[in-house]
Amino acid sequence: MCKEIGLYGVSSYHSKLRYEVNVGDDLIFWMTKKGFLGHATVTGKPRAPKGAHEAPWAGGVSRFSHVVPFSLDFECKEPVFVSFEKGYQKGTGISGFSLQRGFAAITDASGKAALKVMKDAEKQKRVKD
Repeated sequence: MCKEIGLYGVSSYHSKLRYEVNVGDDLIFWMTKKGFLGHATVTGKPRAPKGAHEAPWAGGVSRFSHVVPFSLDFECKEPVFVSFEKGYQKGTGISGFSLQRGFAAITDASGKAALKVMKDAEKQKRVKD
């Protein structure tokens, strides 16, 4: 649903969010137990939702105190799962803890590796089809 409205909802416990996220930052989307879903670019500073229409998820504005405007750049047709070893994702170096937080900073190198994994998986699917 967030891709339809171009806003990513962030739970209220991220109090430093508005200082940590800038226009032009990259977002990597991950769904627990499923995998990577896509990549986007932040298009505006995080802010409080203007109403329920900007936080249409379960819990609404009471749970999601901030929304992050974004532009979807790349979407996987199917989630791309990457396994973990000793708490870190193979090939990307992203910690499992980071992926459980809902919104967390990762290194540029890890983000680029995750995007490469997604794009490589999409290429492989096209070759099979």
